[in-house]
Amino acid sequence: MDKLSGKNSALLMVVVLVLGGVLWATGLTDKITGATKGSSSESSSGADRPYDAIEMRVRNVADSGTFTATVVTTSRYADKGLEAYGDGRVTVRLYGVDTPGASYRQECYAEEAKESLEKRLSESSQRIWVKPGRDDRRGRALAWVWTKDGELLQESQLADGAATLRDDATFAPYEKQVTAAEAKAEKAKTGLWGACGS
Repeated sequence: MDKLSGKNSALLMVVVLVLGGVLWATGLTDKITGATKGSSSESSSGADRPYDAIEMRVRNVADSGTFTATVVTTSRYADKGLEAYGDGRVTVRLYGVDTPGASYRQECYAEEAKESLEKRLSESSQRIWVKPGRDDRRGRALAWVWTKDGELLQESQLADGAATLRDDATFAPYEKQVTAAEAKAEKAKTGLWGACGS
């Protein structure tokens, strides 16, 4: 009988170790414990940064939704980033949002929206993580962008009233977060919602 319970204990230990390894490998332990992959702190939005996002360093902010950046060559997915963007500067545009621009005619809330983006990027030490998408007609890389704290930049800009959702974009898998952020800003008349009228 003692031999049987010893074998059962050993078998149980193997099962626990294998199950733990599977949970760890698939990232389920992060979901169970609430940790955000690739981030030392939990994302406030629940829009977790993808494990294969490309780390970049921001070089210049052009306007409230566009900036230039370069691939961080020491990051985990640098090869993927270099393949997608090369080692030069790439113009990145926040995917899925419209932002007021400073063109030949100054749009309402353009300066404030640009300052909001610059502040968030500065707080992130100019380091961001980009999930590449497609390029727009101007050759800009349309991308979901996260700060070093795991904050989805589009959601933050929407919450600040520094952006609105585009009608022609799809937002999966972040639709819940970005639509809630925009609705809350609109209801509270935050940012451009209060400054620019309807």
